[in-house]
Amino acid sequence: MNREKLWHKPGELLRESRDRSLTSDELLEIKSGNFYLSVIFLEKLKGPKEQNKKRAAGVALNLLREYDTIEDSLHKRRDKIDLMDRLQYCVSEVARRGPEEDIEDLVNNGDLKKITEEVLRGVSNKEERVFVEHFGMGVVLREMRGLERRVQESINSCMSKMIVGMKNFLKVEELTLESELQTYCYYVAGSIGEFFTELVNITDKQNLNSQKAKYFGEFLQLTNIIADIKKDSSEGRIYFPSLLCPSNLKGKKLVTSKEPEAGRARSLIFKDMISLVKNNFTYSIEYVASIPNELSGYKAFCLVPFIAASETIKRMSRAGAKRVFAGNKSAIRLPYGLSTIGEFTEAIVKPENNKLDNWLSSYLDNPDNFSFEPKHYSRWSREWIDV
Repeated sequence: MNREKLWHKPGELLRESRDRSLTSDELLEIKSGNFYLSVIFLEKLKGPKEQNKKRAAGVALNLLREYDTIEDSLHKRRDKIDLMDRLQYCVSEVARRGPEEDIEDLVNNGDLKKITEEVLRGVSNKEERVFVEHFGMGVVLREMRGLERRVQESINSCMSKMIVGMKNFLKVEELTLESELQTYCYYVAGSIGEFFTELVNITDKQNLNSQKAKYFGEFLQLTNIIADIKKDSSEGRIYFPSLLCPSNLKGKKLVTSKEPEAGRARSLIFKDMISLVKNNFTYSIEYVASIPNELSGYKAFCLVPFIAASETIKRMSRAGAKRVFAGNKSAIRLPYGLSTIGEFTEAIVKPENNKLDNWLSSYLDNPDNFSFEPKHYSRWSREWIDV
C-alpha cells in the first residue's frame, strides 16, 4: 500500500485551507483518523457489483466529527447541547426538503453560519479550527443533499439518535454504573454501526446483522475511551463508572493522584474496562465475517478499524494501567500506524483471495499469533496473502 497516493503530507491541507475551500474528503482526512483509510477502501476495493458507499460514509463521519468537536469543546454544557440541537435541525432540514428546494438559506444566511462562529470560540486545536471553519461553509451538507433520499433520511435518523447519548452525558456530572457507559457507547457508536448496516441494505440489498453491528461500533468506541483516559480527564470528560472509584478519589483526581489507593483503583478499573471491551470482540469478528465477499469494499471498510482497535487493546493490556492512565503514547497508540494493517486488508479482501474468513477464525482463537508490528507481520502474513 502506497500511503503517498492516499494521504496528503502532514500539514499540507492545513496550509491549503488558507487559500481555498476544503472538500468533504479532505475534511474527513483531517479529523477521522483510521476511518479515512477505511472510506478510501470503500471505493478502491469495492466488488464488481457492489455500490459505491464512499460519499455517504464520508458525510456521516464528517457529521459525527462536528458533533464530537462540539462535545469536546470548551463551551459550557448547556451551550454544547444548544449547539448540537441547532446543528441537528440543519441536518434534519436537508433530509426533509424535497428535491425542488435548495439548502443555501441554511448555509449562507441561516443557522449553520451562526453555529460555526460559536463553535470556533470553543476550540483551540488548529486541526479542529480548520475542520469547523470549512464544515461551516456547507460542503458536508451539500454533499448530503446529493445522496439518495433514503440515505439522507438514514443519516438524519442516525445523527438524531447519536446526540441523545452525547446530550445525556453532558447533563450528568459523571457516569455511575457500567450500564450507563454501555448505553453511552450504544448511542454514540453502536448507532453508527447500525447506520452502516442499513446503508448496505439500501444500496446493495444485503441484510447484515444489525445487533452485531451495534456491538462492533461499541467495541471501537470503548477502545478509544480507554486509550484516551488521560486526555479526556484533563479536559473534564470522565467515562469510567464512578461506582468503580474510591469515594475520596473521583473523576480527574483518580487519574492524577499518586496515592497508592489511586494506583490500586486504576488497576481495577483498567481491568474491568478491558474486560468490557473484550466482551464485544467476538461479536465484532462475527460481524466482519458475515459480510459477503462480493461486498469487498465494505468488508475492508470494517476490517481496518477492527484490526486497529484489537491491536490497540493488545498493546494497552501489555502496557498496563499505570502507563495507559498516564497517557503514554507507546502504550495507547500503534507506532507503525496503519501501514501493515492497510497492506494486509488490501490483499486479503481481493476476490481471488478466499482466506479472510479462515484468518478471522484463527485471529479469534489467538490474536497474539498475529502481530502487525512490521518485524512480526512479515513472518506470518506470507501464509495468508501474496507478498
